Amino acid sequence: MKKISDFLKANIEKPWYPIAVSALVLIDNFIFLIPTAIVLLTSVVAHPKQWIRMSFWVWLGNSIGGILFALLLANYGVAFLTAIAPHMTEMHIWQLCAHWIDLHGVWIVFFFCTLPVSEHPAVALAAITGLSIPEIAVAIVVGKFIKFSTIGALAAYTPDFLVKIKVLKPASPKILPPL
Repeated sequence: MKKISDFLKANIEKPWYPIAVSALVLIDNFIFLIPTAIVLLTSVVAHPKQWIRMSFWVWLGNSIGGILFALLLANYGVAFLTAIAPHMTEMHIWQLCAHWIDLHGVWIVFFFCTLPVSEHPAVALAAITGLSIPEIAVAIVVGKFIKFSTIGALAAYTPDFLVKIKVLKPASPKILPPL
């Protein structure tokens, strides 16, 4: 994880950086190691004027990855899930999601996709239980759009707002790392 973080920091100025982050968050839908919201947050804090661009690429990669995750689970079931995340079905959130999906269906996928938490149990259960893949895909795309555009905007505008209302002091150029 440290190597990925170092790589991202060293290349944040590169024009291909957003696409690399997009690929990284797509892959994370299957390895569950990369804190996607934190990657977006730190990228936007480093370059606030690029928040829309970064939010778009993170949203795109994460949405495609989530839809692929749902498709693979719909086709290969619990066997695929236990191969990549052997303990997910034993987690308490798994039982909660199962209950909530029984009650509310695909809306639970949408709800989890809007929150800064892992939506994998909800997506997995929705796909395994046979909910419509197009409906799951729409819930993922719209929910993650809300999540990542909100995180991107907050990361871009909150520091300046906190300085304006005098909660934070303006940063001295001497203490800021070079970009």
